[in-house]
Amino acid sequence: MCSAWLNYRNEELMDENLCSVYSKYYPTEAEPYEVRSVWASNCFEEFCVIRQMTKRYNYVVINTKYPGLIFRNDFPEQSDYTYDLMQRNVNLLQVIQIGLSFFDCLGNLAIPNHTWQFNFKFDLDKDTYAPEAIDLMAAVGIPFDKHREEGIVHTYFAELLLTSGLVLVNDITWVGFNCLYDFGYLIRLLTNFNLPLNEFDFLEKLYLHFRRIYDVKYLSGSCKHLCENLDDVASQLQINRTGPKHYSGSDALLTGRVFFKIKSWYFENMINDKIYCGRVCGLCSRGAVVNFKQDLHAILNENF
Repeated sequence: MCSAWLNYRNEELMDENLCSVYSKYYPTEAEPYEVRSVWASNCFEEFCVIRQMTKRYNYVVINTKYPGLIFRNDFPEQSDYTYDLMQRNVNLLQVIQIGLSFFDCLGNLAIPNHTWQFNFKFDLDKDTYAPEAIDLMAAVGIPFDKHREEGIVHTYFAELLLTSGLVLVNDITWVGFNCLYDFGYLIRLLTNFNLPLNEFDFLEKLYLHFRRIYDVKYLSGSCKHLCENLDDVASQLQINRTGPKHYSGSDALLTGRVFFKIKSWYFENMINDKIYCGRVCGLCSRGAVVNFKQDLHAILNENF
C-alpha cells in the first residue's frame, strides 16, 4: 500500500504551508487547459512550486517537442542502430518544449496545478531543424518568435531540474510514451555533454539520473488489441485529450492518464517491475537492461 493512500484522507485539503507557496505564484482561476506555460521569466518560480509537491506526487510524466529528425532510420528493426540514430539527432538539435505532468501513485492529478510546459529558447535563423516539423508546429500555433525572445536557456533549466528533487533519487517514477528521445534530450541537458556513442554508456547515465522509468508504449505492447499510437490508445481507453495536440504539456497529461488506465485495467495496479521498469522502446534487449540496472544499483548501494 503506497504512502499517498495512507495520507489521502488527511491531505484532501492541502497543507497550509504548501497552499501559501502555491498562492504566491498562481492565480485563483485555472488557466485554459490546466497547463502552466513556463518561459524564462517565470521558470524559477515554477520550479519552486514543483519542489514542494514531489513527495506526494511522485509520478512524473514527460513529453518533449523537438525540431524533427535530420537523420532517419532505414533499419527500424535494429535497436543498436535506433540508439545511434537518436544520439546523432539529439546531439545536433535543440529541444523546443518539455511537458511535465504530476500524479500520485493512485493516478490522482496534482493540485491545484498538475502540468507544466517549459518553452525553450529556439531561433529559426540559427538553430538546425527539419522544415516539415517546424511547419507542423507553426500550424498548431507554437509561437517561434516568443521562443526566440523569451524562451528558457537550456543550461538554466538543467540547473533547476538537477536541484528539483526529481532526478538522482529512488522515489520518483518517470513515465513516457515511446520516450527514447524524451530521455535522450533530458540526459543531454542534465550532463551538458553530447550523448555517448555507445548505448551502454548512455544506459549508465540514464539509470543514474532516472532510477524508475515506464514506457507506456512498451506496456501497451503487452495488452491485447491496443494500438501503438498515443491518441489511438487514448481513444480505445475512452480518455479525452485536454488541450491542443502537438503541445508537450497536453501530450504529457494524456500520457499520464493512459498509463494509469492501462495500469488499472490491464495490470490490476500491479506492474511487474522486473519485466517493465526501465524498459524503453528502442534500447537494447530487456535482459541486458535488467542486468545493467542490477549492476548499477549494486554500485550505488556500495557508494551511498
